[in-house]
Amino acid sequence: MNQLSALAQAAEFKEVRFRSGEKPLYKELNSSPSMKFPIPVDLALPAHKVSLIIQSVLGAVDLPTNEKTGKHQRQYNTEQIIIFQHVHRLIRCMIDCQLHLKDSVASRNALMLARSLGAKCWDDSPLQLKQVEGIGIQAVRKLVNANVKTIEDLECMEPHRIEMVLSRNPPFGVKLLEKLKGFPKLRVAVKMMGQPTVKPNDHVT
Repeated sequence: MNQLSALAQAAEFKEVRFRSGEKPLYKELNSSPSMKFPIPVDLALPAHKVSLIIQSVLGAVDLPTNEKTGKHQRQYNTEQIIIFQHVHRLIRCMIDCQLHLKDSVASRNALMLARSLGAKCWDDSPLQLKQVEGIGIQAVRKLVNANVKTIEDLECMEPHRIEMVLSRNPPFGVKLLEKLKGFPKLRVAVKMMGQPTVKPNDHVT
């Protein structure tokens, strides 16, 4: 949350302000169960709006479509484009700063946020499945109902099972599994060389 909050306060977004009549739309977004980090205070600052727009994209939150909020959707779409023009550069800067400070926890969180922003979905949620061509939000919901929540889970399915869950005809399942072979599978191995000398009340760097 700290990285997202810092990102939303960037000077690049100072013009992303709440406009007249917009707050009902963002209050509804803020109350959505798909909003990972709802704003706990009254919505007033540009950073609140930026955070909610980013989270609504990463969480695939459906925009309210009632009479009060519908007319503000065009402005929402415009500001979403503006925000995502800057976020990748800003999060890279934040990662570099945390690495320089040797803050491993903040670095990890910033890297996870960078992955989420790159994929336009939360890295640790089933929405990661949307990265697969041919899988939309409705397909994700069907897969989750079948207890398939990650790319790895999907890879382990049989083609006919994929087709049954998604109500698709052959050879959809086979083609989908072929696409999954192109996803990178990164692994890191660590080996300790020698035994570090750690003084009392000290820690290993």
